[in-house]
Amino acid sequence: MRSSFKGPISLGLLPLTAAGFFALSSQNLPPGFPYSDFPFPPAYEVHITPSACTRCGASSSGPRFQVNEGFDLKTMIGQVYEIDPMRVDVPDALNDGKKYDFALLLPKEENQKTINRLFQDSIEKQFHLSMAFESRLMDVYVLAAPEGRVPSLEVSEKRSVGGGMESGRLLLGQDPSKVPAPTNSLLKGISVSDASMEFVCRLLEQGLDRIVIDETHLRGHYSFQVGDAHDTDELRRRLREQIGLVLTPDRRNVKMLFVRPS
Repeated sequence: MRSSFKGPISLGLLPLTAAGFFALSSQNLPPGFPYSDFPFPPAYEVHITPSACTRCGASSSGPRFQVNEGFDLKTMIGQVYEIDPMRVDVPDALNDGKKYDFALLLPKEENQKTINRLFQDSIEKQFHLSMAFESRLMDVYVLAAPEGRVPSLEVSEKRSVGGGMESGRLLLGQDPSKVPAPTNSLLKGISVSDASMEFVCRLLEQGLDRIVIDETHLRGHYSFQVGDAHDTDELRRRLREQIGLVLTPDRRNVKMLFVRPS
């Protein structure tokens, strides 16, 4: 049965009895399931609908369910194929910023691999897509620590005592040659807390709009800030001078997930 709910799942569902749907009693709900009025019986089907989310990007999951509210298609494909969205090549017609709600409630517990496969099949079927992994030669940045270690970077104290969570933000400025707008923001710097180098690369990718490959061989978690850069070249110089990390443009073969109409 195709889903009929619209908008945020927790707000947009019709009452079960009024809608004539299967009534799912609270006793049958899996632990942690956030929707007491879910209008579909447990099944191996992912319901995908346009979203009018108020909590875009919110997720809930467990061995019997997964719900993603207000996700764009590219981000959701990256999640269920376990690949960074920067490495998902989606046609412009599908990379349109539209948000969708994805909801799955299973009759019994399954592992994440099975849940991901159900999401993959549903996305491919509903949007008439085919997916294929390929390697492609691309312009990238490579992040390296030439000395093999970076004395100015210390392992995060939070991580060393068993706590902490990776976090970070980009420091942005406006391109003076363009009309000010969010899409004209320039990456001026980066601030991270308790972050791995892989996390740092993913954060840099958001501002540089180019894949960043981690070749630092640093396995710790670090906190640092680099700012006051007016363009990418100055950011690279400050990373090198202040932190000891070298960001170099290069061309590399990158594993990509290509999404095409079927």
